[in-house]
Amino acid sequence: MIYEFQCDECNSVFEVRASLAEKEKGLKPECPECHSRKARRLMTAFAVGAPGHDSAYGGSGGSDHAHGCSGCSSGSCSSCGH
Repeated sequence: MIYEFQCDECNSVFEVRASLAEKEKGLKPECPECHSRKARRLMTAFAVGAPGHDSAYGGSGGSDHAHGCSGCSSGSCSSCGH
């Protein structure tokens, strides 16, 4: 599973991949920006859409958001939904 965190020190948002067992033991991820271990897990929303149709967050139907936004490091991220 992928969990999203926000660093309490530098406010950086980052993702951590962990198993359910690892999550149940308690995740204390390190911020990739400032290396702090003071981070809180964010609640992330996601949308499910059929291929070729616009979803609630831009989908793959030719929306302006199909290539991400200025805050994304890739064309698809969970922090902004693009």
